[in-house]
Order: sequence, then structure tokens, then C-alpha cells
Amino acid sequence: MGVATLAAVSIGMGLVSTIFGNRALGEQNQAFAEQNALNQVELTRQQEEVNQQSAEQKSDIARRADADFALMIVAMADGGGAGGVNQLRLGADIGSIEGIDLARIEGNRRRQVESIQSRKEGSTISTRSRIKSNVSKGLGNTLSFLGGSAGFAANLSRGPKLETTRPRGAGL
Repeated sequence: MGVATLAAVSIGMGLVSTIFGNRALGEQNQAFAEQNALNQVELTRQQEEVNQQSAEQKSDIARRADADFALMIVAMADGGGAGGVNQLRLGADIGSIEGIDLARIEGNRRRQVESIQSRKEGSTISTRSRIKSNVSKGLGNTLSFLGGSAGFAANLSRGPKLETTRPRGAGL
């Protein structure tokens, strides 16, 4: 086998190695993107669940307040009750408690949704970073192969170096 054949085989093996290495990086990038898409779907589902739970809690409070107002009206109608000022105060207290509960539920919902949104954005940023890193690795692999091949070819084109020095101790 000649030097040129060995060079061609060596360069060919380097090329195949680079191609397969870059293909593996591409497949890894695809897996990163698919995982991010699944994360986005799951986090969106969690946001919808938080919104649904919040709506149900608000609805429960509204029903409870309606029932409390109805009981107050019945108690007042039966003559069991408080004077006009106390009726107003009781009605205001029920409305105030309902408003406080609704504000607390809404605040909790917003914080949870913002947290989930941050996780969605973090997942996207992380995925982009990992893909960019793999693209850089693939480019580095390719450039390394090309540089190595060019250097190898340049060394071959010079031909083998012949030793022209005399052995030590040889006269003249």
C-alpha cells in the first residue's frame, strides 16, 4: 500500500468520523428540542390547572358569600335581628371578607403562573444554549478535520525527509 493510499484512507476515516460525530450532535439537538416542547406542553397544562383551581376557589367564595347574605336577610326578616346599622355592618363584613379572600386567591394564582412562566422561559433558554454548544462542537469537529487533513496533505506533498547529516564521530 502506497503513501497516497494510506493518506486517502486516513483522511476518509477522519471524514467518516467527523460526519458521524456531527450527526450524533444533530440527533442530540433534536432530542433537546423535543424535550423542550414536552416541557412547554406540561408547563402550559400546569398554568391552566392553576387558573382552573383559582376560578373554582373564587366561585366557592362567591357561593358562600351569597349563602351568608341570604342567611342574614332571613334572620332580619324573621325579626331576629340586629338594627339597620348592624345589618349594614354585617353585610359589609361579609363583602370585605369575600374581597380579601378573592384578592388572596388571585395573588396566589398570579405568583404560581409567573413561576411556571419563568420555568418555561428557563427551559427554552437552556435548550437553545445546549443546541448552540453542540453546533459549535460540530463546527469545531469539522474545522479540526479540515485542518488536520490539510496539514497531512501538506506534509505528504513535501515528500519524505532524507537524513543528510553524518553520524557522530565520523571523520570529515
